Amino acid sequence: MLGLPLAAVSGMVYGAAGLLNDGRLTELALLIVGRILMGLGESLFLTGLMTWGIGRLGAARTGVVMSWTGIAIYAAIGLGASAGLACQATGGLAAVGGLMVVVPLLAMAIIAPLPAVPAAIGARRVPFHQMFGLIWRFGSVLALATVPFAAMSAFLTLDYAVRGWPHAGSTLAAFAAAYIAVRLFRAHLPDRLGAAKVASGSLLLETIGQVLVWAAPDPAVAIAGTILTGLGFSLIFPCMGVLATQAVPPDLRGRALGNFIAFADMALGLTGPLVGIVTHWSGIATAFLIGAIATGAALCLLPQINARTTQ
Repeated sequence: MLGLPLAAVSGMVYGAAGLLNDGRLTELALLIVGRILMGLGESLFLTGLMTWGIGRLGAARTGVVMSWTGIAIYAAIGLGASAGLACQATGGLAAVGGLMVVVPLLAMAIIAPLPAVPAAIGARRVPFHQMFGLIWRFGSVLALATVPFAAMSAFLTLDYAVRGWPHAGSTLAAFAAAYIAVRLFRAHLPDRLGAAKVASGSLLLETIGQVLVWAAPDPAVAIAGTILTGLGFSLIFPCMGVLATQAVPPDLRGRALGNFIAFADMALGLTGPLVGIVTHWSGIATAFLIGAIATGAALCLLPQINARTTQ
């Protein structure tokens, strides 16, 4: 309930930049301020909503909560991009800012009637280094598993263009379809079979998928690789989220989730620039080899996690 108003204020700042529309540093400064506010708000409401959902359904359904939250996030990215472009086409950046104000307020209206989950008794603040020490292994697996997604988002279209292949958008759509299908029909697996076991299989699928995309001789093999990547990546977030929340006391689960999500954000932010430097010298397809190496490294981390969680 704190993060959503911040998101709405971010929309007001964007709208002000759109009304200014002078193409100067003032407009740029407003956009930067608006993005910072949105980042703060997004961090609060995503962490709060996941913690709230786990509190309402119980810790045993953590995987389901995180899976469905992920579906909502990716659906919002897709719908928001389309709606934002439509608003900009009709009313410019000011209209985009208006949309950014209305949607968080609508979300607040939806969740306002829901009963709150009481804060954990004895909740306490812990130093960052202590929290990092509790969750870094789970977060590192998430970050490494996110590298293929970030690499494909940034470089798959370019790779298709270099190879002269058509329909790169269809290949990305195949990834998204596989990702969502697993979340819709197999979200219960981390809670039922064990998060570490499901994560191992998921990472193996991701690795195979990235090798296929890297070495693909034709678009059909590349599509198969992206589908396997989507199937594998889909449950990594809930699997490692389940393990991360189990590794901390109940009163620290919200803090753990917030820090855990930051690992994925870090991977998304760093993969494009760093992998871009490598592909400049070794070719675009190298991005997917790096994705395979990253998921292979994550597989190597899992035995350590299994050993610690079973002690």
